[in-house]
Amino acid sequence: MALGEATASGKLIHGRNMDFYGIGFWDPYHTVIYYQPDKGLSYVSISSAGVATAGLTSMNEKGITVDLHQNYSSDISLEQTPIMALGNKIAQEANSLEKALEIIKQNPPNAGWTFLISDGQKGDVVVVELSAHKMQIRKPRKGFIYAANSYMTDELHETELELNRGITINSLSRHKRLGELVELNFGKIDEDIAAQIMGDHLDLNVRRERAIGDIIVQLLNLSSTILSPEEKKFWVAKGRAPVCNSKFVGFHLEDD
Repeated sequence: MALGEATASGKLIHGRNMDFYGIGFWDPYHTVIYYQPDKGLSYVSISSAGVATAGLTSMNEKGITVDLHQNYSSDISLEQTPIMALGNKIAQEANSLEKALEIIKQNPPNAGWTFLISDGQKGDVVVVELSAHKMQIRKPRKGFIYAANSYMTDELHETELELNRGITINSLSRHKRLGELVELNFGKIDEDIAAQIMGDHLDLNVRRERAIGDIIVQLLNLSSTILSPEEKKFWVAKGRAPVCNSKFVGFHLEDD
């Protein structure tokens, strides 16, 4: 997420890659779902046919955007809120960044997750690192902030599980490369630059481009979205995994 001096226009840009299992089932059926509930805010979610949830990637009529990243934490609880229900609640009820954070505090999730949330009205962004009983907020530095699948705050890192060393190295490498690319493109970031960053193939560990490896573009990339909450615009990549290297199609929150 980038804003202010970090972007070409000064407007907030929220880029999001979603990597998960489901190649051949998810990526052929990209779906944009518009919600107009009887109670609460109207919003849009970017998902796949059969996965009707705003918990993964969404933007509402007040310019609140939300996306979700998975973490591995030892702090879990079956008594807490299912993460998709929490994401839906934020999209439908949060009219500000402060309200989104209040909803999270009142409805802690059942496991390890990270939300990236932006507020197009206020021009502000946060990364919220979560486990069942812990919550830490990271704020932007120099007009940008980003996340992969590793906790960056000490309190949440203490709960982090390392499934294997390869997964850890992969996440940290992607996180470092994101920071490098944002710094290199500081002041120039727009939708096109955001798409280039999200489709980057450079592996920092060997300093060359690769088709697979510790790169931003993961083979399991099922969805790629760029959101402009101030303008209520968003762009969704349409193609097969890795989706982020495909053409992006533009939409507006108020499209019929």
